[in-house]
Amino acid sequence: MVTSNSDLTRKWFDEVWNRDNEGAITELMAPDVVGHGLGPDFKGVETFQAFYHQFRSAFDSVQITLDHVIEAGDETAYRGVARLKLKGQPDTHEMPGAGFIRYRDGLIVEGFNYWDFLGLVTRLGAVSDDLVPKTLAAAAGQGS
Repeated sequence: MVTSNSDLTRKWFDEVWNRDNEGAITELMAPDVVGHGLGPDFKGVETFQAFYHQFRSAFDSVQITLDHVIEAGDETAYRGVARLKLKGQPDTHEMPGAGFIRYRDGLIVEGFNYWDFLGLVTRLGAVSDDLVPKTLAAAAGQGS
């Protein structure tokens, strides 16, 4: 049975993130995968797995709901919301996001990720609410 790239995108988020099924990473990703938007660009499954372990270790639960998936040729575009519970904390934090996944022979070969990490770390208190305006003002030579 041929699986659509849209189905593979839904499977990726359900298995890897919602079910914490690390084995699905090597099942669904090409060994030479390239990723963007999760920190510095990465290449290779092992590099993604290191990010995955670090990210998962910070949260008791990760649930990602995809609101929309569009398929065109060898790519999908998705939009959704991640609901995250920080380790030992009762609150659930929402992080909206979107991205694009490119496939080759049923495997992910490239991903572009646009998740609102800044909004998340601001809500968690790791950065101040005025970080972006101050940074932009400083970059424009207007001081802080």
